[in-house]
Amino acid sequence: MIRFLSSDRCRTLHSLIDKLIQSNVINSRTALLDARGNFDDLATHYKEYEWIQFDHNQTLEDLWNELSPHAKEWWDLLDISKKQSPELPELPGLEDISRLIFICQKLTTIDQDEDMVVVLPHPNHAIQLLGMAQQGPLLIENLLEPLLNWWDNTRKSLSAVETFLRIKLPTSQQLRLTPQWRQNFETLQALTNDRKIHRFYLVLDGDHQNQSSLNRRLSVCGMHAVTPSALILSDLDIEVMAQLNEELDASMMTTTSIDNLNEMTLNRLEISTKANFVLNESQQSISIFLPGVSKKDLVIKQIGEVVFLFYLGQKRALHLTDSLKTQTCQKGQMHLGWLTLRFNQLEQNA
Repeated sequence: MIRFLSSDRCRTLHSLIDKLIQSNVINSRTALLDARGNFDDLATHYKEYEWIQFDHNQTLEDLWNELSPHAKEWWDLLDISKKQSPELPELPGLEDISRLIFICQKLTTIDQDEDMVVVLPHPNHAIQLLGMAQQGPLLIENLLEPLLNWWDNTRKSLSAVETFLRIKLPTSQQLRLTPQWRQNFETLQALTNDRKIHRFYLVLDGDHQNQSSLNRRLSVCGMHAVTPSALILSDLDIEVMAQLNEELDASMMTTTSIDNLNEMTLNRLEISTKANFVLNESQQSISIFLPGVSKKDLVIKQIGEVVFLFYLGQKRALHLTDSLKTQTCQKGQMHLGWLTLRFNQLEQNA
């Protein structure tokens, strides 16, 4: 079991970890990962617990040392084969990818029966990271595949030039994921997509927050296909907590106050494992759990075999299953955080 933790405040994050230790969810056999890179916890510091810290520069160095021999012909062509990792240019989004690589690497080092706890960055960042993790190898391949396919076709047309200039143009295969790396990303993808084998504890600050502002923050989860196992709130007005619970499907995630966390409530939080995407072929519908999303601000647009959801500057793409690919979305309904989209055959709407 892997448990992801993310909190607005250091205080509530320390409090959650302390309660997980008291409930023996965290013990001396638990692998503890700090994916933030700057986290320190006094309850575990200098004790039998050992935190493995994320270091972006070290992760890049390890990755570069592995890639250098694998794609040497490319690096020679680009005149960077003799460079060290600190000399390489920083690319936008690279640090997030290296965070996921860090988690992938550590997943391969633990035993199957061992638990892992991963402290993620602050909530919005953490939710986006988990959304990226669910893409698996496609996270990398979607960026590279069009370029690599173009190169394969171009390289064939340059075969005469290659012979004339007596050079050897490298193949795209050297820049594709190796079987081991593909497996690493697939493992992380499977783990983060299946709510039965991971937990996500999301701790939000409720101080000076009303229901509308909390819903707006919570909407980021569904728009990135991430559903917390537990929504833990600090300093939230009791009435706002009650309103929040009335609007959400209690079987999807448990909402509680940080002050009410104990062994009993933690055990209850562990059972929120229902899938957040449901296909109903007999009713020609799909249901997606989108906590915090308001129907009046949600825009639904179908383009071919993909339904796009737009909400307050966010976007989510739903790729239709084979049974729905020839149909068109006719209407959407919201209930307890669930968006249900119903489809009809194209000719029925002509």
